[in-house]
Amino acid sequence: MLGGVTRLRRSATNGRGYHRVRSGRGFSYRDPDGRTVTDPAVRARLEDLVIPPAWEDVWISPYDNGHILATGIDGAGRRQYMYHPGWRERMDRIKYDRALALAESLPSARRMVTQDLRRPEPDRQRALAAAFRMLDQGSLRVGSERYATEHGSRGLSTLLCAHAHVSGDDIELDFPGKSGQEWSSTIHDHDLARVIAGMKRRGPNARLL
Repeated sequence: MLGGVTRLRRSATNGRGYHRVRSGRGFSYRDPDGRTVTDPAVRARLEDLVIPPAWEDVWISPYDNGHILATGIDGAGRRQYMYHPGWRERMDRIKYDRALALAESLPSARRMVTQDLRRPEPDRQRALAAAFRMLDQGSLRVGSERYATEHGSRGLSTLLCAHAHVSGDDIELDFPGKSGQEWSSTIHDHDLARVIAGMKRRGPNARLL
């Protein structure tokens, strides 16, 4: 540690590390060479990570300053990661700096989007402007084809025309969101309402954007 800052090392989760295995009603640990961990200090470090008991196929970094300390498969079959506090702090700082940069650029971006929404032709530029305005004002998730196919959940990129309803300057969005929860949002925007109304002429089963 230099100046109070932990020097982290990049973890290779497909490389050497400790593994947790079930043993009776609890767990035991295997070192990188496959031997059962008996050293009390090493075992205490591994247990202090408080890895969820439901995780399977658990890999643990052989270093206490690895940027990823542990990884495993949760009860839903998803790979989960446990990061070093120093790494999370570093990522939080980066996110904060990016948020500040975004906040500074938003006013000019919004002015450009307004200009593009008012383009006379329904081209790609106008569609991208509509997507930006909906993300900006509707707090929508982006969505993905995989989630739409496997889970039926929708996001901005997978909305259908049937999910949008236009009344005057209001656009009401109703669609199945994350975890199957119905999502409803209303955006009041004259320029966007005009564009969405035009897109809906393609039919209820057409992609909105």
